Formats: sequence, structure tokens, C-alpha cells
Amino acid sequence: MDEFVSGAAGGYGNAGGRIFAVAGFLFPIVGTPLFRGHLGSYEFRFTVAQPLAAVVVLVVTAINYLSVRMGGAIQVLLTCLKMGTIVVL
Repeated sequence: MDEFVSGAAGGYGNAGGRIFAVAGFLFPIVGTPLFRGHLGSYEFRFTVAQPLAAVVVLVVTAINYLSVRMGGAIQVLLTCLKMGTIVVL
């Protein structure tokens, strides 16, 4: 059961990240760094998209908590929208 829950949470996190990666392409303000930092040789950028992606994950989690059936319906809707977009392209 833990593997299932962990896998679902990772999927939602990736979905939130992908949504705002595309949004950053369409709306460049989303990719604007709020602040930057350095950790060794790694540059860390905290952008507007990161808190927005966290909100998406929290909303989807709340919907699934309230009603798994509604969460499933929303996933079906989003999958249909994605497939429709692919067909249009």
C-alpha cells in the first residue's frame, strides 16, 4: 500500500511540475526567479512556478481525500483533454 501511495504522490508532483513548465513557456512571468542561491557549485532558483505547482498538488490531494470517485473523474477529464490536444496537433 505504501508503494501505491508513494507512486501516486510522485505522479501528482510530476503533473504539477509539467503544468507549470508549459505555463512558463506560454507565460514567461511564471518562470521568473523569486530568489537565487548557491549550494556548493549548484545554483538554486526558486521561481513562481514552484509554489503554484505545490498548490496544484494540494488541490488534487484534497479532491482525492474528499472523494476518490471525483478525483478519478477529474483524472479522466484531464486525460481526455490531453488526448484531444494530441489529436488536434
